Amino acid sequence: MASLYDALQQNLGPLGDALQDMNQRAGYAITSVVQPHLVGQPSFLDRMNDFQGRLLAAQTPEERRGLMTEQGNPVTDASLGFAAPITFHGMGPFGPIWKADNWADVLDVLRQQKTGEVRNALEHPQIGTVSLPYGTPGTGKSDGYGLSKLDIFHPEYQEILPDQFPSLPISSETENRYQLQQGNIKGAVRKEFNGEPLNWLISILDESKRKP
Repeated sequence: MASLYDALQQNLGPLGDALQDMNQRAGYAITSVVQPHLVGQPSFLDRMNDFQGRLLAAQTPEERRGLMTEQGNPVTDASLGFAAPITFHGMGPFGPIWKADNWADVLDVLRQQKTGEVRNALEHPQIGTVSLPYGTPGTGKSDGYGLSKLDIFHPEYQEILPDQFPSLPISSETENRYQLQQGNIKGAVRKEFNGEPLNWLISILDESKRKP
């Protein structure tokens, strides 16, 4: 018997592919996004693309939070469809705030949504809880931050996080940053983002595995 996706792909072409992608990225039940197309309404993916564009255009945290209170917010809709225990907890300086119950879900939600942050993703005895933003990969030099940078330029982080993070000593501290180091392992945690107090991971790496 053909699956729902097979039927969609056969009869709806690119629409079937788009719906399958949405199902994988947002954990949103495929049947719940088919109906809008059939009645001529914007799809969930269309709504999310529009919503993320408006978030990027917002100039202040207040404007971003205001967007999150709108009726029919697609980010809230997406959080209701996750199979894993991942929930939406409002708006922060990086965009949507996600909460996950374990490290695997932390990585999953950020890779699926490609925006926002997971609060309390890490914990350090001297720093406290530390958020992990999805961020931006940058160029592999002294730019970029968050999971998107780690996945591309420092994949060895998976051998460090989360288990070794609490044991990394603070090597230096400034007004807005902690530097962590133990041997070849180096990390950096910021204390704020765009003026909002928040501990968040910039990056972490093993210098012995850095590419020349």
